[in-house]
Amino acid sequence: MRALSAFLGHPLERETLNRLAYETEKLMHGNPSGIDNTVIVYEQPVLFRKNEPIVFVHPGSTLHFLIADSGIKKATAETVAYLAQQRERDPESVDTTLAEIGKIALLGKKAFEQGDLAALGEAMNANQSLLAHLDLSCEALDELIAAARQAGALGAKLTGGGKGGNIIALVTPISQENVKEALLSAGALSVYLTSLKGMAAND
Repeated sequence: MRALSAFLGHPLERETLNRLAYETEKLMHGNPSGIDNTVIVYEQPVLFRKNEPIVFVHPGSTLHFLIADSGIKKATAETVAYLAQQRERDPESVDTTLAEIGKIALLGKKAFEQGDLAALGEAMNANQSLLAHLDLSCEALDELIAAARQAGALGAKLTGGGKGGNIIALVTPISQENVKEALLSAGALSVYLTSLKGMAAND
């Protein structure tokens, strides 16, 4: 949409682009959160709350992540619908867990902005435990997460809707090769390294 609107001579403002991108997300995922299109449109980390203003966050130090593909394809719409069914059956338990995930996200934001790698890793691990409690993980993801942590990742968790797809692991330049090899040995189809540049001048 960004490329096409620019080609036509009517480039879209970010707010309009985000709204339109969300509509396409709904076609694919049914009832998406809106975080994917928001991050992609604005091209920077955000603290996302549905129907609330976007809060941009900036890493206090350079962060390095490995993303590993489990090879299991799972439509996000399916896991979103599954969680909705779980909530219908036991709203109190699911809502309590979701509230805990919200608290963990705020702890993660604080660690992210302070460049506290240990605390950020702990928040990622705590988040994964809660997602597993919601039955959104699976054996393949659990094995990759365990392999990453055992090889030196500071934290590791599933991404997206769960039940397949990818995991993300927080690493350091020293640990990243060991973690990458461990993920491939544990069955990852591919592993990608990505980094976020920190605010400090020497990063």
